[in-house]
Amino acid sequence: VNINSGTGGINLASHSTGEVTINSTNAATIDAADVVTINSSGNAISIGNNANAYGINIGTGAAARTITMGNVTGATAVDINTGTGGAAIATTNGAFSVTTGTGTISVGTDATDHTINVGSSTGSSALSLTSGSGGISLTSGGATGINTSNNSNTNINTGTNSGTVTVGNSAATIAVKGTTSVNTNVNDNTNINTGTSTGTVTIGNLAATVTVAGTTSVNASINDNTNINTGTSTGTVAIGNSASTTTVLGAANINATGSATTTIGTGTGAVNIGNATGNTTVTGNLSVSGDI
Repeated sequence: VNINSGTGGINLASHSTGEVTINSTNAATIDAADVVTINSSGNAISIGNNANAYGINIGTGAAARTITMGNVTGATAVDINTGTGGAAIATTNGAFSVTTGTGTISVGTDATDHTINVGSSTGSSALSLTSGSGGISLTSGGATGINTSNNSNTNINTGTNSGTVTVGNSAATIAVKGTTSVNTNVNDNTNINTGTSTGTVTIGNLAATVTVAGTTSVNASINDNTNINTGTSTGTVAIGNSASTTTVLGAANINATGSATTTIGTGTGAVNIGNATGNTTVTGNLSVSGDI
């Protein structure tokens, strides 16, 4: 059946409770050189609502066009559901934006076990997380890895940021593995366990070597005791080397109240104690080998 019309158009209407039904045992095509509009003033508009397992294509023609779904009026909502086949949204070198105004954006918040992947490590791919005064919170029921199994730098609070970086709390243990640089190439102070903290600071272990370069102050300007290699340790304490000068200011006690032997200058170098204007006092037995 062919129905043709001139400029007056064709109107198909039902004027009572009857319906207008169009069925075809083959294809049905609606084509126009202008706008195609489908509206209902009294109920839902359904496309593909029969239980037939065939695809539904919208805007799949190879032409540059804008496809718009939904509007922002009142409580308008857009609900997209899928089964186990999943959902994929892809762009070809174009931007992809999700905006909600003042609403919350939730990704993977349903109470099921699943993995959420964001970003990739391909080429110059970048991932930026930005927040206002509300801050950024990362919460995990398991271990949290940053830059795991990747030999790239990890920067925290770098650049011109003057904020405080806090890691851990009074009940937490913090473990740092590998080569660790703190305040490298920056002329700022580095404070560890400062303030009113009474906790113990432990650096290194039985198998580790701890190296401190540059001017190093321990307990500077504080009238507290400084203990090195105390307790039950039987390790050797070495300060300085053959090319360095070691200076001790103030009253110095060596092996005070101890019963072990104190040996000074057992090599071939000269041992200087005191100066021309100072008094040197030795209490107890003194054994000297060589010339005085």
